[in-house]
This record gives sequence, structure tokens and C-alpha cells, in this order.
Amino acid sequence: MTRLERIHSPSGRLSATFAPDANCVCSSLTCDGVELLGQRNGLDAYVAKGSTMGIPLLHPWANRLDRPIDSPLVKHDANGLPIHGVLAAALHWDARSDGDALHREPRVGARRPARGLPPPALARCRCEPR
Repeated sequence: MTRLERIHSPSGRLSATFAPDANCVCSSLTCDGVELLGQRNGLDAYVAKGSTMGIPLLHPWANRLDRPIDSPLVKHDANGLPIHGVLAAALHWDARSDGDALHREPRVGARRPARGLPPPALARCRCEPR
């Protein structure tokens, strides 16, 4: 089972759930208890197969690059170009929620997914639902 971190808006109406060990995908977003995200095959399938669901963190890039990258951690399009960041289970984050915010930074010792790409340490963030 993948560890989850949940945050809530100050009003309590909006709630977001993140999976730090699955590249910090937002696996659930609810408003007044109603799920807003398509769950499709769920978080386990996202981790195991890269199945579409939730709001993925497309790190360290969000779309296709114009040069090949040789790494087993990188997805490739039909032309062999890298697409949509690294595989879902490739990056692990230290994340903690403090009620209304998620503090996320790469796990200590995280390695670069491929030569020539930025190290995960450049991806610290704080998420706050409003």
C-alpha cells in the first residue's frame, strides 16, 4: 500500500490526497465530499503500470523533449522521444501535510532519473488548496 498525505482548504470544503512514493501524484481531489478526479484503475495501477489517473506530477518535464534520453526510468513516445517526465514509481518524495499545506521535497539521496536532467532537489514545493 502506498503512503498517502492529505491536505484540506481552510474552509474544509476542498481536500487533496497525495502519494509521495508514487511521484507525489494527487490521487484524490474532493469538494464537499464529492470526488472530482477520475480514478480509472486506481493508484496501484498507476504505480505498477503508469496507468492514467489523478493529477500526476510530470517531473522533471511535462511534455516531449527534442532529444532521446536513454534511461529505464523514462517513458518514450512512438518516435522514441521522452514524454511526460519519469515513470510514476521512479521518484520518491519526503512529504508531510500540516492541515492545509503539503510540503514536498525529494527524498535525501534521490538520484537523477537520467544523465543531463536536473536533480530532483530542484523540485521543492508547497501545495495549498484554496
